[in-house]
Amino acid sequence: MRQISRRLQKVLRDTDTLARLGGDEFAILLTETAVGDAERLVEKVRGLLAIEMKERAWPVSFSMGLITFKDCPEDMKQVIQLADELMYSAKHGGKNNVVKLH
Repeated sequence: MRQISRRLQKVLRDTDTLARLGGDEFAILLTETAVGDAERLVEKVRGLLAIEMKERAWPVSFSMGLITFKDCPEDMKQVIQLADELMYSAKHGGKNNVVKLH
């Protein structure tokens, strides 16, 4: 997990927050980021993680949920729950993809 975290930190901005939620689940909070920029970053992250897995010969894929808000909700638990639901939709939809909600 440390390797993944280090790889992710290389593409994130100083204003972004990376957090491990538990097990193999991570969350990235992108503040003041347009939808298109968030989508491009997610694809960049997926590419970097795929390289990391290939270099280590680890048979791992990445299912992600991407949720964007014009204004940040006050209840961050709700935000995490929505993103988690999207991630599980990605897993159930064939894995190794991104499910988005804007």
